[in-house]
Amino acid sequence: MRESAQKYAKCFSGLTDAYSVLFYKGNTPNEKGKRESYNIVYSKDETGNFVDKQGNIKPSIEEALESHLDGTGPSIGVFPTTRDNTCSFGCIDIDEYTDLNHQQILDKIKELNLPIVLFRSKSGGVHAYLFSSPAVSAANMQTTLKNISSLLGFSTSEIFPKQAELLANDVGNGINAPYEDCNSEPSRYAYKPDGKAATLEEFFALYDSKVQTPDQIVALGSLQPKELDIFKEGPPCLVILTEDGKKISKCNRNNALFSIGVYLRKRFPESWDMEIYDYNKKCIDPPLNRAEIEALIKSLNVKTYGYKCGDQPICNFCNKSLCLTRKFGVGGIATCTITSLRKYDSEPPLWVVDVDSKGLELQTDQLLEQPKFQKAALEQLNVLPPSMARKDWEANIADLLSEMVEYHAITSVSEEVSISGQFKEYLISFLQSQLSEVKEEILLRRPYYDEEKQQYTFRLMDLDAYLKRNKFSHYKTRTDISARLRELGAESITIRLKNKASVRAWRIDELDPDESVALGIAYLAFTTKAASEARGRAVRLLGLSESEQKEQLFYFRTLHSLCYQSLSIQDRKVITEADYKKFGKRVNLNFDVSIDEERRTKTNNPIISLLSLYRLKMSTLREEYNKTDFN
Repeated sequence: MRESAQKYAKCFSGLTDAYSVLFYKGNTPNEKGKRESYNIVYSKDETGNFVDKQGNIKPSIEEALESHLDGTGPSIGVFPTTRDNTCSFGCIDIDEYTDLNHQQILDKIKELNLPIVLFRSKSGGVHAYLFSSPAVSAANMQTTLKNISSLLGFSTSEIFPKQAELLANDVGNGINAPYEDCNSEPSRYAYKPDGKAATLEEFFALYDSKVQTPDQIVALGSLQPKELDIFKEGPPCLVILTEDGKKISKCNRNNALFSIGVYLRKRFPESWDMEIYDYNKKCIDPPLNRAEIEALIKSLNVKTYGYKCGDQPICNFCNKSLCLTRKFGVGGIATCTITSLRKYDSEPPLWVVDVDSKGLELQTDQLLEQPKFQKAALEQLNVLPPSMARKDWEANIADLLSEMVEYHAITSVSEEVSISGQFKEYLISFLQSQLSEVKEEILLRRPYYDEEKQQYTFRLMDLDAYLKRNKFSHYKTRTDISARLRELGAESITIRLKNKASVRAWRIDELDPDESVALGIAYLAFTTKAASEARGRAVRLLGLSESEQKEQLFYFRTLHSLCYQSLSIQDRKVITEADYKKFGKRVNLNFDVSIDEERRTKTNNPIISLLSLYRLKMSTLREEYNKTDFN
């Protein structure tokens, strides 16, 4: 198994400082046919160990991967985008669970000669993987997969990697790895060309035959549908829908003919209303009747409409970036896209949202207020999201929140690793380097320190140069730097030197004074959420630094965590899902068991439930068994 795990790790190589563990909320699929689940992230701490939020040591990625494959551990997830913003694999997540014909997708992949390996997802959907060796830039992988998804007719599907670039304190969005418990019956596996399930070894053969070089990945990104004269220089969606004489079915024909009408108005401005009758016969099955066409022509004559890019069947084949280059395409200027909101359980909370696949770090008020959001995007990413009505903005944020990924178990995101925190660290370093007690030496690029007032004075140009020397490039302009200085309490001033020269400078009080608060307080909770909330309140009330939190709020934790610390054991030394699984096989019992991050056990077997019940009630197993009607 170790050799297989090493091969597997090469195929699904991703972020090396974090991985996720999958937990199910229940055994019943939701209305979409998907079994609801959530992921807990384990990340490296300063010692190089993988830990959960409570600091409990977890298996390394290599160990977790091996137990994932042999079924002795939980299913894991991988984060595709690495710290150098490259990836070894990408995936189109076709999130459809009913009436999805996997063989048709396989046949389409073969028809287009695409180097795609198709996988069954855990809930019966499809994951279309593209592999690269060596790694390709995450941005290029995204471009190619978006293009392929439109060719396959699934352009509304999610694309992984979701992030083209990662912030220092972000892990991005992960994807659950296939072939969990591969020696049994994995729920996620690759398909062979004939539609049959591939074993792990057969997948390795598929990988070897399909893996691409970075140059080949880029070339696939420019692959276009074959263009016929019928939709010359038109939207790719219409080209794909009607290629090789195909016609658009009855259920989508009104929307389709409307977009065809928009195209004809652009291409044949003088005769489009006559051309539409011919296109109706060529492209629609069955064609619309004359009355329907006349009503459509009347509607299109009222004003200049755009393509129905968000409606079926157009949306399934949308390739906006390509469409923008077409003479009769959507036109206009490409705008930025806002996706994939993530919340990190820090104090205060850290929000990261993707703008054109690049992470934007936000405070809560910047997420809620559109002007502040735009300002942050402009300062950090050099892009300006378009303004929208307040209700539309709030609806947009609500949509992001509904799909938000909340990372509870990631190592606490300290100020030191955030962009603002990094800046603060560099500022302190600058102020303490080549410090002068003579005000005039500010002209020699040396910060001046007034010991009596405990204040620093310095020139902005000197700080800017220091940041550039240290390759801190998150704040692009001196305006960005000035804004952050004001947040830290600095003020812009004019000082006079002995030669009566006036110099523009900045003044700031000494940062992070050495203050300590002696505490002998414990707050023990049953849940991580309650302990975290109490800890956050204590930090705010007492104004504790990161190091002070660790030292003085040691006993702000869950009872489980305190027990682990006191007994010097890790939670994996306590009974796990894998242990339950081995026990079931030993006594010939079939049951499902899940253990969440609070160590709560959920099972569909009443006998196993007794094991938890008697512990909770502090009775005996015999006593609780006698109360049942078990045979």
